[in-house]
Amino acid sequence: MQNGSQVLSGSLDKALSAATRSFAQWGGFAPGLRVAVLRGLSEELAARRCELVATAATETGLGGQRLAGEVERTRLQLAQFARFIEDGGHFDAVIDPATDARPDVRRVNVPLGPVAVFAASNFPFAFGVAGTDTAAALAAGCPVIVKGHPSQPETARLVAAAVHAALTAAGAPAGAFQLLPESGLDTGRALVRAPEITAVAFTGSLTGGRALFDLAAARPRPIPVYAEMGSLNPVFLLPGAVMDAPEDLADAYVESLTASNGQLCTKPGVTFLPQGEPGDRFVARAVRQVEKREPDAVLNGSIWQRLVTGTAELADRPGVTVLAGCSAPDGAGRRFPVSLVQAALDTFLTDPALTEERFGPFGVIVRYDTQRALTAVASLDGHLTATIHLGTGDEDDARRLAADLTGKVGRLVWNGWPTGVAVTDAMHHGGPYPASTSAAHTSVGTHAIARFLRPVAFQNSPQSQLPAPLQDANPMGIPRRVAGRTTAEAIGPTTTNTEGRARK
Repeated sequence: MQNGSQVLSGSLDKALSAATRSFAQWGGFAPGLRVAVLRGLSEELAARRCELVATAATETGLGGQRLAGEVERTRLQLAQFARFIEDGGHFDAVIDPATDARPDVRRVNVPLGPVAVFAASNFPFAFGVAGTDTAAALAAGCPVIVKGHPSQPETARLVAAAVHAALTAAGAPAGAFQLLPESGLDTGRALVRAPEITAVAFTGSLTGGRALFDLAAARPRPIPVYAEMGSLNPVFLLPGAVMDAPEDLADAYVESLTASNGQLCTKPGVTFLPQGEPGDRFVARAVRQVEKREPDAVLNGSIWQRLVTGTAELADRPGVTVLAGCSAPDGAGRRFPVSLVQAALDTFLTDPALTEERFGPFGVIVRYDTQRALTAVASLDGHLTATIHLGTGDEDDARRLAADLTGKVGRLVWNGWPTGVAVTDAMHHGGPYPASTSAAHTSVGTHAIARFLRPVAFQNSPQSQLPAPLQDANPMGIPRRVAGRTTAEAIGPTTTNTEGRARK
């Protein structure tokens, strides 16, 4: 009988071998096969929606309406990447024709190779087995090996079946996508260390993301780890905004804080609120709204235990006032109440415990006086988002605050709330460490594909040796940057000398 490590090695070896074999067909320059699979997978998810939602609801505790919306978001992501690669935007083709002073140089993006994806716990579809990381890697031409989240095994299996159905229908190689059947730390470590893997995508905790990053950096040939690890997502309520409508702001704050039971990486974890009567009204209204809500289930037992321990620790800190919650009800199971604590700005600036993310229905309110409001920014680390609410008379303070925050976040929100990440071409979902391991890259939107591509330049190449996106005739009809101008037109007429140098 084989032991556990032998079983793990056998299944992983098979997955790696299949991914490597599929790369030549899957990663070619013609995107038609990948477009067909991405669109086919979108249709498969629609056809299987009811079963997917019901299964995920049982495993996660998230509501059916939220999960149904997430399936639609996942389908949108797939369609978005299909359109993007069909139009040739991912090639980023650039052609600098030869002159008397320089050679002919042409550049195009190519896929990295097999990619490891670690599915998230809080988005079983949008950041799960066929979520944005998988969709971006597949669109780039990279075979994907997914480690599903251990708390959602049946959901992972059902989504993987949908992916394989789309691959089969399109005539694509089965090795282009694989779900590892094992869970556990050993599986993750072995996957990241495998020499066939060229990049890693992860959505989860700072501890988990940093561990993968360190493993990848310690390889004989290091590879990139694109880890999105959450953040506090600070919200700054400036005096004019609070003066105008403190109760309305409080209602919107609680809705954002409790969306998906606080289990969003963009949850407003810390909110800076001015001292004074309008701010007191905000707090009173927020507490009333929070206390109306029954404790809800969190995603898994590990998250529940961290909430119990983390909120109890924070509640006992000097200068911290518990406004609501912070203790699990008897017989809680995985339920935890929405919890709020309050502290003065001085306490926040001197107590590192207040700057730690507590994933779940938990928020910190920091009270400040107007003259010292902006000093809080100096203590902030990298975050996915920051939000500024301004009203009458706040323009100068807001301008200074925004200038400081731009260097610390990936997305700056004005007079809104950070929860809800729009799936658009312009979206950037990332941020400086520890929000992510690569502030230059996003895990949402079409630019997410850049994580799994690398540029290659061709110098003085004969036309017969150039990939299609760089050929003079532009047989794919894609937009290209030619001599500093974006055009889809062919280049010509040209002749080629014996060295392969193209000349007008």
